[in-house]
Amino acid sequence: LVILIAFVPIVKFLLGVNQITVPYDTLIYSTILFVVVPLAGGYISRQQLIKHKGAAWFENVFLKILKPVTILGLLLTLILLFAFQGKIIIENPLHILLIAIPLTLQTYFIFAVGYFWARKWRVEHSIASPAALIGASNFFELAVAVAISLFGLKSGAALATVVGVLTEVPIMLSLVNFSNKTRHWFAREEKIHPEVIMAKGRKLLWEKTLIATDLSETSNEVVECVAKEGKDFTKKAKMVHVISVETAGGIEDVLEKANKPVIEKQVETLKNAGIDTSYAFVYGIPYVEINRLIAEENYQLLVLGSHSKSLGKEMLLGSVSDSIIRNLTIPALLIKC
Repeated sequence: LVILIAFVPIVKFLLGVNQITVPYDTLIYSTILFVVVPLAGGYISRQQLIKHKGAAWFENVFLKILKPVTILGLLLTLILLFAFQGKIIIENPLHILLIAIPLTLQTYFIFAVGYFWARKWRVEHSIASPAALIGASNFFELAVAVAISLFGLKSGAALATVVGVLTEVPIMLSLVNFSNKTRHWFAREEKIHPEVIMAKGRKLLWEKTLIATDLSETSNEVVECVAKEGKDFTKKAKMVHVISVETAGGIEDVLEKANKPVIEKQVETLKNAGIDTSYAFVYGIPYVEINRLIAEENYQLLVLGSHSKSLGKEMLLGSVSDSIIRNLTIPALLIKC
Protein backbone atom coordinates (compact mmCIF):
# COMPACT_ATOMS: atom_id res chain seq x y z
CA LEU A 1 0.00 0.00 0.00
CA VAL A 2 2.84 2.40 0.83
CA ILE A 3 4.52 1.61 -2.49
CA LEU A 4 1.29 2.17 -4.42
CA ILE A 5 0.64 5.56 -2.82
CA ALA A 6 4.09 6.97 -2.10
CA PHE A 7 6.32 5.56 -4.85
CA VAL A 8 5.50 8.08 -7.60
CA PRO A 9 5.79 11.31 -5.52
CA ILE A 10 8.97 10.12 -3.76
CA VAL A 11 10.70 9.16 -7.03
CA LYS A 12 9.57 12.43 -8.62
CA PHE A 13 11.00 14.38 -5.68
CA LEU A 14 14.34 12.53 -5.65
CA LEU A 15 14.78 12.87 -9.41
CA GLY A 16 13.85 16.57 -9.17
CA VAL A 17 16.55 17.13 -6.55
CA ASN A 18 19.07 15.88 -9.10
CA GLN A 19 17.45 17.96 -11.85
CA ILE A 20 16.34 14.87 -13.76
CA THR A 21 12.97 15.41 -15.43
CA VAL A 22 10.74 12.36 -15.75
CA PRO A 23 7.04 12.82 -16.70
CA TYR A 24 4.47 11.75 -14.11
CA ASP A 25 2.76 9.44 -16.59
CA THR A 26 6.01 7.47 -17.03
CA LEU A 27 6.28 6.93 -13.27
CA ILE A 28 2.60 6.05 -12.97
CA TYR A 29 2.85 3.56 -15.84
CA SER A 30 5.91 2.01 -14.18
CA THR A 31 4.02 1.60 -10.90
CA ILE A 32 1.03 0.06 -12.67
CA LEU A 33 3.20 -2.27 -14.74
CA PHE A 34 5.59 -3.44 -12.01
CA VAL A 35 3.38 -3.25 -8.89
CA VAL A 36 -0.33 -3.12 -9.65
CA VAL A 37 -0.40 -5.71 -12.46
CA PRO A 38 1.62 -8.38 -10.55
CA LEU A 39 -0.37 -7.69 -7.36
CA ALA A 40 -3.72 -7.93 -9.13
CA GLY A 41 -2.59 -11.00 -11.08
CA GLY A 42 -1.47 -12.73 -7.91
CA TYR A 43 -4.67 -11.89 -6.04
CA ILE A 44 -7.02 -12.93 -8.85
CA SER A 45 -5.14 -16.15 -9.65
CA ARG A 46 -5.05 -17.11 -5.96
CA GLN A 47 -8.78 -16.48 -5.50
CA GLN A 48 -9.75 -18.36 -8.65
CA LEU A 49 -7.43 -21.31 -8.11
CA ILE A 50 -8.55 -21.79 -4.50
CA LYS A 51 -12.18 -21.46 -5.61
CA HIS A 52 -11.90 -24.11 -8.34
CA LYS A 53 -9.07 -26.34 -7.07
CA GLY A 54 -9.09 -25.82 -3.30
CA ALA A 55 -6.58 -24.37 -0.84
CA ALA A 56 -4.70 -27.66 -0.47
CA TRP A 57 -4.05 -27.91 -4.23
CA PHE A 58 -2.98 -24.25 -4.36
CA GLU A 59 -0.48 -24.73 -1.52
CA ASN A 60 0.76 -28.22 -2.32
CA VAL A 61 0.80 -28.20 -6.13
CA PHE A 62 0.58 -24.72 -7.66
CA LEU A 63 3.02 -22.93 -5.33
CA LYS A 64 5.44 -25.83 -5.59
CA ILE A 65 5.46 -25.42 -9.39
CA LEU A 66 5.56 -21.61 -9.33
CA LYS A 67 8.34 -21.13 -6.77
CA PRO A 68 11.21 -22.26 -9.09
CA VAL A 69 9.80 -20.04 -11.87
CA THR A 70 9.90 -16.90 -9.69
CA ILE A 71 13.44 -17.65 -8.53
CA LEU A 72 14.52 -18.32 -12.13
CA GLY A 73 13.00 -15.01 -13.28
CA LEU A 74 14.90 -13.05 -10.63
CA LEU A 75 18.15 -14.90 -11.36
CA LEU A 76 17.84 -14.25 -15.10
CA THR A 77 17.30 -10.53 -14.43
CA LEU A 78 20.41 -10.39 -12.26
CA ILE A 79 22.45 -12.41 -14.76
CA LEU A 80 21.52 -9.98 -17.55
CA LEU A 81 22.36 -7.00 -15.34
CA PHE A 82 25.76 -8.40 -14.39
CA ALA A 83 26.41 -9.38 -18.01
CA PHE A 84 25.89 -5.79 -19.17
CA GLN A 85 27.40 -4.10 -16.10
CA GLY A 86 30.20 -6.56 -15.25
CA LYS A 87 32.92 -4.67 -17.10
CA ILE A 88 31.87 -1.37 -15.51
CA ILE A 89 31.91 -2.95 -12.03
CA ILE A 90 35.43 -4.32 -12.51
CA GLU A 91 36.82 -1.14 -14.07
CA ASN A 92 35.23 1.31 -11.61
CA PRO A 93 35.65 -0.04 -8.06
CA LEU A 94 35.68 3.50 -6.63
CA HIS A 95 32.29 4.28 -8.19
CA ILE A 96 30.91 1.04 -6.76
CA LEU A 97 32.21 2.00 -3.33
CA LEU A 98 30.65 5.47 -3.59
CA ILE A 99 27.29 3.89 -4.44
CA ALA A 100 27.59 1.25 -1.70
CA ILE A 101 28.39 3.68 1.15
CA PRO A 102 25.05 5.58 1.22
CA LEU A 103 23.09 2.36 0.67
CA THR A 104 24.89 0.78 3.63
CA LEU A 105 24.37 3.80 5.87
CA GLN A 106 20.70 3.96 4.90
CA THR A 107 20.09 0.31 5.79
CA TYR A 108 21.85 0.50 9.16
CA PHE A 109 20.13 3.79 10.03
CA ILE A 110 16.61 2.53 9.27
CA PHE A 111 17.26 -0.68 11.21
CA ALA A 112 18.54 1.32 14.20
CA VAL A 113 15.45 3.55 14.22
CA GLY A 114 13.05 0.60 14.12
CA TYR A 115 15.00 -1.61 16.53
CA PHE A 116 15.67 0.94 19.25
CA TRP A 117 12.23 2.51 18.98
CA ALA A 118 10.71 -0.94 19.50
CA ARG A 119 12.95 -1.37 22.56
CA LYS A 120 11.75 1.97 23.92
CA TRP A 121 8.15 0.88 23.41
CA ARG A 122 8.93 -2.39 25.25
CA VAL A 123 8.05 -4.51 22.24
CA GLU A 124 9.10 -8.15 22.50
CA HIS A 125 12.34 -9.07 20.73
CA SER A 126 10.52 -11.67 18.64
CA ILE A 127 8.52 -8.81 17.08
CA ALA A 128 11.05 -5.97 17.22
CA SER A 129 13.80 -7.78 15.33
CA PRO A 130 11.77 -8.93 12.29
CA ALA A 131 10.01 -5.55 12.11
CA ALA A 132 13.32 -3.64 12.04
CA LEU A 133 14.81 -6.02 9.46
CA ILE A 134 11.78 -5.74 7.19
CA GLY A 135 11.83 -1.95 7.48
CA ALA A 136 15.53 -1.82 6.58
CA SER A 137 15.33 -4.20 3.63
CA ASN A 138 15.20 -2.83 0.08
CA PHE A 139 12.61 -3.70 -2.55
CA PHE A 140 15.41 -4.16 -5.07
CA GLU A 141 13.25 -6.14 -7.53
CA LEU A 142 11.10 -3.06 -8.12
CA ALA A 143 14.17 -0.81 -8.14
CA VAL A 144 15.80 -2.95 -10.84
CA ALA A 145 12.64 -2.97 -12.97
CA VAL A 146 12.03 0.78 -12.76
CA ALA A 147 15.71 1.68 -13.32
CA ILE A 148 15.84 -0.41 -16.49
CA SER A 149 12.52 0.92 -17.81
CA LEU A 150 13.40 4.58 -17.18
CA PHE A 151 17.13 4.71 -17.91
CA GLY A 152 18.05 1.53 -19.78
CA LEU A 153 19.95 -1.66 -19.02
CA LYS A 154 23.41 -0.06 -19.36
CA SER A 155 22.63 3.05 -17.34
CA GLY A 156 24.19 4.21 -14.10
CA ALA A 157 20.81 3.82 -12.38
CA ALA A 158 20.74 0.14 -13.29
CA LEU A 159 24.31 -0.15 -11.99
CA ALA A 160 23.22 1.34 -8.66
CA THR A 161 20.51 -1.31 -8.29
CA VAL A 162 23.10 -4.02 -8.93
CA VAL A 163 25.25 -2.60 -6.14
CA GLY A 164 22.16 -2.63 -3.92
CA VAL A 165 21.77 -6.35 -4.53
CA LEU A 166 25.46 -6.96 -3.78
CA THR A 167 25.43 -5.04 -0.49
CA GLU A 168 22.05 -6.05 0.93
CA VAL A 169 22.81 -9.70 1.68
CA PRO A 170 25.97 -9.20 3.81
CA ILE A 171 24.41 -6.16 5.51
CA MET A 172 21.25 -8.04 6.46
CA LEU A 173 23.30 -10.98 7.75
CA SER A 174 25.29 -8.61 9.97
CA LEU A 175 22.04 -7.11 11.30
CA VAL A 176 20.65 -10.56 12.07
CA ASN A 177 23.85 -11.36 13.97
CA PHE A 178 23.60 -8.07 15.89
CA SER A 179 19.94 -8.72 16.68
CA ASN A 180 20.68 -12.18 18.07
CA LYS A 181 23.53 -10.88 20.25
CA THR A 182 21.39 -8.05 21.70
CA ARG A 183 18.37 -10.18 22.55
CA HIS A 184 19.10 -9.56 26.25
CA TRP A 185 18.41 -5.83 25.77
CA PHE A 186 14.71 -6.63 25.61
CA ALA A 187 12.58 -7.66 28.57
CA ARG A 188 12.04 -11.36 28.87
CA GLU A 189 8.61 -12.45 27.75
CA GLU A 190 6.42 -13.33 30.70
CA LYS A 191 5.52 -16.95 31.10
CA ILE A 192 1.78 -17.31 31.55
CA HIS A 193 1.15 -20.74 33.00
CA PRO A 194 -2.12 -22.15 31.70
CA GLU A 195 -4.82 -23.69 33.82
CA VAL A 196 -7.08 -26.51 32.74
CA ILE A 197 -10.50 -25.46 31.48
CA MET A 198 -13.14 -25.61 34.20
CA ALA A 199 -16.91 -25.77 33.71
CA LYS A 200 -19.26 -25.50 36.68
CA GLY A 201 -16.41 -26.47 38.96
CA ARG A 202 -15.61 -29.72 37.12
CA LYS A 203 -12.88 -30.57 34.65
CA LEU A 204 -13.97 -31.24 31.10
CA LEU A 205 -13.07 -34.73 29.91
CA TRP A 206 -12.36 -35.16 26.20
CA GLU A 207 -12.40 -38.57 24.58
CA LYS A 208 -10.10 -37.64 21.68
CA THR A 209 -7.82 -34.62 21.52
CA LEU A 210 -5.65 -33.37 18.67
CA ILE A 211 -2.50 -31.52 19.77
CA ALA A 212 -0.77 -29.32 17.17
CA THR A 213 2.97 -29.08 17.77
CA ASP A 214 5.70 -27.04 16.10
CA LEU A 215 8.31 -29.02 18.11
CA SER A 216 9.55 -25.85 19.83
CA GLU A 217 10.08 -25.17 23.54
CA THR A 218 6.61 -23.65 23.58
CA SER A 219 5.08 -26.90 22.37
CA ASN A 220 7.00 -28.78 25.08
CA GLU A 221 5.28 -26.59 27.67
CA VAL A 222 1.91 -27.36 26.07
CA VAL A 223 2.63 -31.08 26.33
CA GLU A 224 3.70 -30.74 29.96
CA CYS A 225 0.48 -28.89 30.72
CA VAL A 226 -1.68 -31.64 29.21
CA ALA A 227 0.43 -34.38 30.83
CA LYS A 228 -0.01 -32.75 34.25
CA GLU A 229 -3.76 -33.43 34.07
CA GLY A 230 -3.32 -36.86 32.49
CA LYS A 231 -6.43 -38.98 31.96
CA ASP A 232 -8.54 -36.38 33.76
CA PHE A 233 -8.09 -34.22 30.68
CA THR A 234 -8.29 -36.65 27.75
CA LYS A 235 -8.28 -40.39 27.13
CA LYS A 236 -6.67 -40.33 23.69
CA ALA A 237 -4.44 -37.78 22.01
CA LYS A 238 -2.63 -37.38 18.72
CA MET A 239 0.37 -35.12 18.18
CA VAL A 240 0.43 -33.60 14.70
CA HIS A 241 3.24 -31.58 13.12
CA VAL A 242 2.20 -29.80 9.91
CA ILE A 243 4.97 -28.89 7.45
CA SER A 244 4.26 -26.66 4.46
CA VAL A 245 5.33 -28.05 1.10
CA GLU A 246 7.48 -24.94 0.50
CA THR A 247 9.37 -25.64 3.72
CA ALA A 248 9.75 -29.31 2.89
CA GLY A 249 11.02 -28.61 -0.62
CA GLY A 250 11.32 -32.31 -1.48
CA ILE A 251 13.29 -33.24 1.67
CA GLU A 252 10.36 -34.73 3.60
CA ASP A 253 12.32 -37.82 4.67
CA VAL A 254 15.17 -35.70 6.02
CA LEU A 255 12.79 -33.45 7.97
CA GLU A 256 10.90 -36.38 9.46
CA LYS A 257 14.12 -38.11 10.48
CA ALA A 258 15.40 -34.93 12.16
CA ASN A 259 12.11 -34.18 13.95
CA LYS A 260 11.15 -37.73 14.90
CA PRO A 261 13.13 -37.83 18.20
CA VAL A 262 11.53 -34.55 19.35
CA ILE A 263 7.94 -35.57 18.69
CA GLU A 264 8.52 -39.07 20.08
CA LYS A 265 9.76 -37.51 23.32
CA GLN A 266 6.57 -35.43 23.52
CA VAL A 267 4.47 -38.53 22.86
CA GLU A 268 6.35 -40.43 25.59
CA THR A 269 5.59 -37.63 28.07
CA LEU A 270 1.86 -38.01 27.42
CA LYS A 271 2.00 -41.80 27.52
CA ASN A 272 3.72 -41.67 30.91
CA ALA A 273 0.78 -39.56 32.10
CA GLY A 274 -1.62 -42.35 31.13
CA ILE A 275 -2.83 -40.84 27.85
CA ASP A 276 -3.05 -43.12 24.81
CA THR A 277 -0.99 -41.06 22.35
CA SER A 278 0.14 -41.33 18.72
CA TYR A 279 1.72 -38.87 16.28
CA ALA A 280 1.79 -37.92 12.60
CA PHE A 281 3.71 -35.70 10.18
CA VAL A 282 1.48 -34.09 7.53
CA TYR A 283 2.24 -31.70 4.66
CA GLY A 284 0.18 -28.75 3.47
CA ILE A 285 -1.57 -25.66 4.85
CA PRO A 286 -1.83 -25.99 8.67
CA TYR A 287 -5.51 -25.08 9.05
CA VAL A 288 -6.51 -27.21 6.04
CA GLU A 289 -4.66 -30.32 7.23
CA ILE A 290 -5.78 -29.94 10.85
CA ASN A 291 -9.44 -29.60 9.84
CA ARG A 292 -9.03 -32.64 7.59
CA LEU A 293 -7.72 -34.73 10.50
CA ILE A 294 -10.51 -33.47 12.76
CA ALA A 295 -13.15 -34.51 10.21
CA GLU A 296 -11.58 -37.87 9.36
CA GLU A 297 -10.72 -38.99 12.91
CA ASN A 298 -13.50 -37.25 14.91
CA TYR A 299 -11.47 -35.22 17.41
CA GLN A 300 -13.41 -33.21 19.99
CA LEU A 301 -10.77 -30.67 21.01
CA LEU A 302 -7.70 -29.02 19.47
CA VAL A 303 -4.84 -27.98 21.75
CA LEU A 304 -2.14 -25.65 20.48
CA GLY A 305 0.39 -23.20 21.86
CA SER A 306 0.83 -19.47 21.42
CA HIS A 307 4.15 -17.58 21.39
CA SER A 308 2.40 -14.30 22.24
CA LYS A 309 1.41 -12.96 25.65
CA SER A 310 -1.79 -11.48 24.27
CA LEU A 311 -4.52 -13.16 22.25
CA GLY A 312 -5.38 -9.71 20.86
CA LYS A 313 -1.81 -9.31 19.60
CA GLU A 314 -2.00 -12.86 18.20
CA MET A 315 -5.09 -11.96 16.19
CA LEU A 316 -3.68 -8.58 15.10
CA LEU A 317 -0.36 -9.92 13.83
CA GLY A 318 -1.89 -12.93 12.08
CA SER A 319 -0.08 -15.96 13.46
CA VAL A 320 -0.34 -19.62 12.41
CA SER A 321 -2.37 -20.28 15.58
CA ASP A 322 -4.77 -17.51 14.59
CA SER A 323 -5.29 -18.90 11.07
CA ILE A 324 -6.02 -22.34 12.53
CA ILE A 325 -8.48 -21.06 15.15
CA ARG A 326 -10.40 -18.92 12.63
CA ASN A 327 -11.15 -22.00 10.51
CA LEU A 328 -11.90 -24.54 13.25
CA THR A 329 -15.07 -26.63 13.49
CA ILE A 330 -14.45 -27.80 17.10
CA PRO A 331 -13.43 -26.09 20.38
CA ALA A 332 -9.78 -25.11 20.82
CA LEU A 333 -7.58 -24.65 23.88
CA LEU A 334 -4.93 -22.02 23.15
CA ILE A 335 -2.16 -22.25 25.74
CA LYS A 336 -0.04 -19.11 26.07
CA CYS A 337 3.55 -19.94 26.98
